Amino acid sequence: MLGRDGGVPLIYSDHGESTVGHPEDAGRWQECWSRYEIVRMIGFHNAVAGLPQRSLWEDDGFLVFARDDRGIVAINKTGEWASPSIDTHGLRWGGYRCQIHQHLMQVLGERFQFSIPPRQAQLWLFQG
Repeated sequence: MLGRDGGVPLIYSDHGESTVGHPEDAGRWQECWSRYEIVRMIGFHNAVAGLPQRSLWEDDGFLVFARDDRGIVAINKTGEWASPSIDTHGLRWGGYRCQIHQHLMQVLGERFQFSIPPRQAQLWLFQG
C-alpha cells in the first residue's frame, strides 16, 4: 500500500485492544507507525507521491512495478526466491537503494535481473 500510487495511507496502532480475542498478538501492533520499516516505507511513499505507476513484472504471488522513472517496488508473497528480468525502458540507469534493507543495486542496460527472497518486499529509490 505504501508503494502504490494514489491517496494518503493511514497507519494505525493498536494499544492492546485486539488481545482480548487474540492474546498471541500482545504488543504486535503497538506504535507500529514508529517501526523502522514502516518509517522507511512512508519515506518511499512521500518521495514518489504523485508519480505514475506501471507494471514491470507479474506472476503468481510476485509483482514488480515502477513509480515513474525513479522508484521500483518488488513484492514476493511466495515461499520461493524470485528473479525477474525486467525491461528498463522508462527507468533511469544508475544506482537504486532499497529503502527497507538499504541494499544498493545498479540498473544498467535494456534488461535488468535481480532476486527477491521469499515473503519480502523491496522499495527502491533512484540515487544517481
